Amino acid sequence: MHQLPLETVPLSALQLEHDDLPPIRLTRGDLTGMTQSIRDHGLLTPPVVWKRLDPGGEFQWVVLDGIRRVLALRKMEEAARAGRTRFPLSRIKVFVFEGDREHAIRVSAI
Repeated sequence: MHQLPLETVPLSALQLEHDDLPPIRLTRGDLTGMTQSIRDHGLLTPPVVWKRLDPGGEFQWVVLDGIRRVLALRKMEEAARAGRTRFPLSRIKVFVFEGDREHAIRVSAI
């Protein structure tokens, strides 16, 4: 299996859905366990994102795999902004896929 490169990107820049991709998961479920696991052990497996250019020439990072991890991280970040917890991550490592739409759809189905 080909290893995808790692990049560090702003958590806020990750897009959970994109018009070019079918919805990956309709229900995302309770994130309590995922949040606790990240709090206890860190982010063990980085999300996989599709790095692509938008029509304006800016990079977009669309999550193909790891939506629940990203949602848990955002939940932790929100709690930190409210002063309930300490959250040190504003940027996270992600595996980066840079192929075309058809390959992105296949990667998102992993």
